[in-house]
Amino acid sequence: TSEITMSEDGEDQDEQELVRNIDQYLQDRRYLIVIDDLWKESDWDIISSALPRNNRGSRIIVTTRIRSVAWYTCCSNGLMHEVKPLNELDSQMLLLQSVFGSKNYLWPDNLKQSRDEILRRCQGIPFFISGMADWLREQEVQKFYSNGSLDCLVEEVPQFPRLLKQFEQTLYPTYDDLPYWSKVLLLYMSMFPEGYMFNKDSLIRKWIAKGLSGSYEEAEACFSMLIDRNVVTRAINIWEPTTQVEENCRWQVNYFMLQFLAYRLDDKGFACASGMRCASPEAMGNKKLRWLSVNQPDRELEMLLSRRSNLSHFHNARSLSISGAVDDLLFPLDKFIYLVVLDLEGWQCFKDEDMLLICSSRMLLLRYLSVKNTRVRKLPAKIKELRSLETLDMSHTEVSELPSEACELSRLEMLDLRSTPVRQLPEQIRKMRSMRHLLIGDYGDGRNGGTTIPDGIGCLLDLRTLATVHLSVCSARLVEALGGMEKLTELAITWSFHQCSNRRYQEALHCSFQKWRGLKSLSIHGGQGSCVEFLDSLPDQGRSNDLEKFKVTGGGRFVRLPQWFQGLDCLAFVEITVLRLVTEDLSILTNLPSLEHLSLGLDFLPEEAIVIGRAGFRKLERLCIGCRFPWLTFSQGAMQRLRYLEMKIGGHPVSRSGSVLAGINNLCSVSEVSIHYNVRYSNNRGVILTIETVRKEVAEHLNPISVFVNGIQDQDENFEAVAGISGDGGVEGLH
Repeated sequence: TSEITMSEDGEDQDEQELVRNIDQYLQDRRYLIVIDDLWKESDWDIISSALPRNNRGSRIIVTTRIRSVAWYTCCSNGLMHEVKPLNELDSQMLLLQSVFGSKNYLWPDNLKQSRDEILRRCQGIPFFISGMADWLREQEVQKFYSNGSLDCLVEEVPQFPRLLKQFEQTLYPTYDDLPYWSKVLLLYMSMFPEGYMFNKDSLIRKWIAKGLSGSYEEAEACFSMLIDRNVVTRAINIWEPTTQVEENCRWQVNYFMLQFLAYRLDDKGFACASGMRCASPEAMGNKKLRWLSVNQPDRELEMLLSRRSNLSHFHNARSLSISGAVDDLLFPLDKFIYLVVLDLEGWQCFKDEDMLLICSSRMLLLRYLSVKNTRVRKLPAKIKELRSLETLDMSHTEVSELPSEACELSRLEMLDLRSTPVRQLPEQIRKMRSMRHLLIGDYGDGRNGGTTIPDGIGCLLDLRTLATVHLSVCSARLVEALGGMEKLTELAITWSFHQCSNRRYQEALHCSFQKWRGLKSLSIHGGQGSCVEFLDSLPDQGRSNDLEKFKVTGGGRFVRLPQWFQGLDCLAFVEITVLRLVTEDLSILTNLPSLEHLSLGLDFLPEEAIVIGRAGFRKLERLCIGCRFPWLTFSQGAMQRLRYLEMKIGGHPVSRSGSVLAGINNLCSVSEVSIHYNVRYSNNRGVILTIETVRKEVAEHLNPISVFVNGIQDQDENFEAVAGISGDGGVEGLH
């Protein structure tokens, strides 16, 4: 390499000279270049400029931890492969091989609990499995020398280490590469208990309440950055199909990353106590405890509290999170009067008396209060005393009434009453002029018949989010009043068969829709047999060009694709069912430049193959097709970013050509295919042929693809996923 990297006088070359020399050296050569652990798009620009496109069949392989960088490097003619975690069987085999040196060794009974715990925490990531295997092997060797025989190993599960050194060294670059403000937001997540699953919106509101972020948009950008770097991942079983989509899924942080963040908090001088790590009373010294999180009985935390019998020390606490079966006697809530964030989601011991205690404790700084998924049944009138409250989450509780006094919370911006028996909102809600987000009802199931909203809600002119409104318990006048909320960006409604045939309701919704010029998300849950065809007649000037999500579920049907979809450059999510699909409609979908998720129900039997060509669908990553007869053909080069393909099929005849599906092996980036059908069609020839065709084409594909049939993964060797480190992207380009 010296002839490339050194100048004539023996000095190191500058960047431009190095680029020229590399280009000249490789100009007439066929080359294979491997670039490992790329972090920045700008670095790729420099590297790629030095690699000549000489049409000699050269290859470039890039690995990166950042998904956006992976896509950037293959934006022209490259392919991206996201390495998946190991499946359950391979994870066990790797751990067994690493601990005992053989895959044929039988696990000792006393280590099976340790094995299961290790695999649960490692989540199929080989690096973590190997590291924990080294630690476990070291523990067992020590016991062997202490007892003289493996038969004498103690039965207790070993105490798991806090954080292995090699894990810290590997995780640090991901943390260090983040902007400073993102690091602060990430450190707050160290308070999460192990295995904690969270909603994106609730986390962002905690960030804002704590003053860690100035706006929702800024915090959302940070959250997306953490997803891009795989710091935050979907909270799904890694060995099940990924049926969740980003809009409604829950998220989690890996166990070892939580450990790493807890240590970083110490380095930053924060004093905290959580389920991941609780400083001893001696280690705390004179530090002021700011963040406190507990989700299970903790002896160290109990000791810390008992040492500080004078709870004035905890007047410095600004964030308190309690969940699980934690003893309520340890936390006299009325003493934590300077809290800003109080998160009691899932606290099994929380009662109505505790709710009254909070409201009577003069927590004048409290901005965020969540009693989600607790046993509380009543919201006291004294809730009005929490005068600084901005977010109140009572979802998934048995609270059946919102007292009118709650409407005196003049700063309240977000109220969540979803999955509660609340049937009626008080008339005084019109006074809550600061309200930005109102979440009610039980989307789609109609358990309580919907929550009645007073017509005066039209006074909330700054409302951004309203979901889910059951129009069956609302007047047409209210639907008209909704049109006055010109700042509305997200709306979810249920639409019954009666209203879809009521002309006044149709005209009211049609008129309101034209006024929501800033609307970004519209979800309509239609009753059985309901038709929303009247929405197809919107004029171009009567729609929101900012629309990012359009979703019609339940029995809602369109005769054909709404023509006003054309030109919606921001539309990224579409879920819709149509009674026919003509070439022009497919062309509209194909040319939506931002479309990432398409769930398309075809309520008809195609008479010819639906051909997906090479052009269009440039950003589509998830495609869900619901059709009894999935006569689809994917042309070569089609849907180059598609990673997930789902088909919901029914009993159907075999097509004239003898094949119901073709071209899955032309989907260059697909990594998962899922097929769903009713078990009563198990012997249907069309269903059998569809599954056989999918398996055959997947077996011929160059990439490893997971195939799920009714939620069960194929275990044939043709479909076993290639093992790798979760989140590392690989890209290959042809030069």
